Amino acid sequence: FFFYIIPNKNINNICKNLQQCFPEVSFLEKKRLEVLTIFSLGKKMVDSCAVWVQPREIARFWIVEENGRAILTESIKNRPTLILLPHIGNWELFRVWLSDISSATILYRPLRVDALSEAIKRAREVGGHKLVSTTTSGLRILFRDFRCGRTVIILPDQNPSPESGVVVPFFNLPALTSPLAWRLLKIQDANVVVAACVPVAKGYKVDIRPI
Repeated sequence: FFFYIIPNKNINNICKNLQQCFPEVSFLEKKRLEVLTIFSLGKKMVDSCAVWVQPREIARFWIVEENGRAILTESIKNRPTLILLPHIGNWELFRVWLSDISSATILYRPLRVDALSEAIKRAREVGGHKLVSTTTSGLRILFRDFRCGRTVIILPDQNPSPESGVVVPFFNLPALTSPLAWRLLKIQDANVVVAACVPVAKGYKVDIRPI
């Protein structure tokens, strides 16, 4: 509730995105979508914090449906695998689920508060994962691990810098987009899957789709 009534950057971005994506929708419908989106974002933030502090054994019970486990297991077993994990649903919970199948090198953007960023990094590395930052040294490790055959996760919808990104059409709108996945696949003949951990009626569903 407070997340909605207090002006902040997220609310401004949501309003701009709704206006660009649904210019024909009425003002009241935009307001309804705005409220739903903001409350969904707030729930995701609370759930992510819970995943950081809970034992993996408890967090696993949040996942009540799966689609594509066999596909991902076979992919990781036979070839290097790049997992594209956009900001859909709860990616923190996907990381917990994945640790039953494989560890991975995961690209992340550090927070501005060093102590908090380090605490979250340690929580995310539970299960054998390795987190590397979006710095030059972190990207060097990411490329090295991928070249050596390790499973890699990137969040492809993170905002790149204008210098490193390319502008491409997204639903007929220009969007600054990271070419990192393309750069990774230039150095390694790998399988690629898109993954998400999305909310359903009684918890979350892991969905894996090969490209």
